Amino acid sequence: MGSIIHYNNSLYQVLVMNMIVYHPKTEEGRKELEKKSSLLHSQAVLQYIQQLPCPNDQKQALMEELHTT
Repeated sequence: MGSIIHYNNSLYQVLVMNMIVYHPKTEEGRKELEKKSSLLHSQAVLQYIQQLPCPNDQKQALMEELHTT
């Protein structure tokens, strides 16, 4: 069972959700799950960066740095 942790704008509010994941049995299914997982992760990172209390140019620089690594 996996856990998804969602951090709200306040660092003190955390939502933890347990989930059961049934892994795909085919290579095609595994690739699709990998793509969806990557998309979800990138959206979470983007959302986190957007809510940071810093100027937009710093956020842009951070996103560019993440993109090149």
